[in-house]
Amino acid sequence: MGLNYIVMANCSEEEARRMVDFLARQGVDAAGIKPHNSSLFQVVALRGFTADELGTKARVYRQQLLALGPAWKREGGVDFQKSGIYAAKYQGEKINAVIYRGRQP
Repeated sequence: MGLNYIVMANCSEEEARRMVDFLARQGVDAAGIKPHNSSLFQVVALRGFTADELGTKARVYRQQLLALGPAWKREGGVDFQKSGIYAAKYQGEKINAVIYRGRQP
C-alpha cells in the first residue's frame, strides 16, 4: 500500500521548522507533519522505500541521515544518533499541518 519513510524526530512546531530548514540545506527533502490528534510534529525525510527496500536501501539512507546528527547538534538540536530515527509506513493517515522546504542545491 504505502511507502516507508524515515522519521527523524517528534517535536514542537518551532523545532520541526528548524530541522526541516537544516535538512534542506544538507540536500535532504523533508517535511514536518502534524498528525491528526497529535500535539507534536513528525519530521520525515521524504525519500520513500518499499517493504523490500527496508533492509537494504533504507538502511544505507538511514546511516547517511545519522551522519548529519553532529552538524545538527552544533546548531542546537538533539543528535539523531541519541534521539533515534526510524522507518514508518505511511498509510494515508489524516494530517493537520505540513511544514515543507525543498532541498537546496
